Amino acid sequence: MCDYWISPSGQLFEVDYSGTQDFIDIPKEERKFPWNVFKSVPNGRHGKVKPVILFRVIEVYPAQWDCYYSPFPRKLILFDDGIIKSVKDHSYELPTL
Repeated sequence: MCDYWISPSGQLFEVDYSGTQDFIDIPKEERKFPWNVFKSVPNGRHGKVKPVILFRVIEVYPAQWDCYYSPFPRKLILFDDGIIKSVKDHSYELPTL
């Protein structure tokens, strides 16, 4: 999973947090579970934000949607050279159970 940000001008950026945390051992007496052997701590480094050069159509929709009385929201976004060129509504009604 990656984090992305779209600027107000429509340009796509990737937010990269790799290298911003260190992992340290947790002493045995402080472990709450047998698998709890490491913890992450911030190391003071900052993440990177870099432009993404993308030439494709992607579909976006909410991770959770429980409003069965309204259409399921979906959008098709056309990226050209990492910049939004068009957005089309692709919503549809969910079938009733």
